[in-house]
Amino acid sequence: MTNELAVRRLDESQIDLVKATIAKGCSDDELSLFVEQCNRTQLDPFARQIYAVSRWDGKLGRNVMTTQVSIDGARLVAQRSGDYCGQTPVFYCGADRQWTDLWLDSDGLPLAAKVGVYRRGFTEPMWATATWAQYVQTKKDGQPNSMWSKMPALMLGKCAEMLALRKAFPMELSGLYSAEEMDQADNPTPAKAEASRSSSRSTSPHAAPSHETVEAASDDQVYAISTSLGLLTADDKSKVKSAWITSNLPPLANGLTAEQAGVAIGLITGVLAESRSGVVDAIVVEDTEDTTTSEVNDDAPLATRFQVTKIQTQLTNAGVSPPDRHDYVGAIIGRVIDSMNSLTKSEAHTVIDRLDDNTVASEVH
Repeated sequence: MTNELAVRRLDESQIDLVKATIAKGCSDDELSLFVEQCNRTQLDPFARQIYAVSRWDGKLGRNVMTTQVSIDGARLVAQRSGDYCGQTPVFYCGADRQWTDLWLDSDGLPLAAKVGVYRRGFTEPMWATATWAQYVQTKKDGQPNSMWSKMPALMLGKCAEMLALRKAFPMELSGLYSAEEMDQADNPTPAKAEASRSSSRSTSPHAAPSHETVEAASDDQVYAISTSLGLLTADDKSKVKSAWITSNLPPLANGLTAEQAGVAIGLITGVLAESRSGVVDAIVVEDTEDTTTSEVNDDAPLATRFQVTKIQTQLTNAGVSPPDRHDYVGAIIGRVIDSMNSLTKSEAHTVIDRLDDNTVASEVH
């Protein structure tokens, strides 16, 4: 059985199915990388043991595919190695730093969790510790999201176990992370960090005088600028560069104020509107105020910027005009919306899947 698993590889039909369902939107290179990870780990993407996840990379200014594994998938990889000898219970501690293997709701939030993994040839278990502050996924108000509120010990325990498994089996699990570890990457930028970032930008030669309060460009503005720049042709880039200089805007790498970002978005979308009518609809920055209606669970995590942008792009491709978009999306999820940003992650997944349906365009027209 072990030899059979060692040579199992996804065939062409399975790869095509992965591309159409599990790895939607991935480039050919990213798809090839994901398939190689599936073959290397012998994990089954159709059994949800391994995932292709697209996340926004601020440094690259685009979405990048990363491979994630479920905790069950990581356990399976360890077991198949033949060197896995079990693990300790998950231990938790609070502010008193007293470790216990049972954490109850009445104990409050666990501040840390640790797990030890036994491997053949090791004299001691390989321990790893995960802290609440490092891994909790939060909503816009800074509070834990639904899963981390309802099952804090379970979620933090999974992070600690994944860390320990990767430490004990670096060859088999190197570079592979679980959803519980990576969900915090979508956390809203803390106000303190944003204030620090704004302060650092104010020291640039293009910044306003130090006695003025300068509002830094929001993450949504930066995301919209980066996304729109990726849509430019060579001629468009030349026009934007000229308009950028004429508007006395600082280099993007130096950081922009909120006002400067607004000017930048305006001049970029103006160029796009001239050269490619309709493409501009995909990069509109919506009002970021939470307009979620009372019908939505407040604990539900909101849609990511990538999801909102993808929905806008899909609606453009489907021929849905901007005035009709909120009604159209509202009809799909069964409630009235005032902003795409009020969608939950789950609703956004539903909308994206629905808009991926080839019948949408015919329904619109």
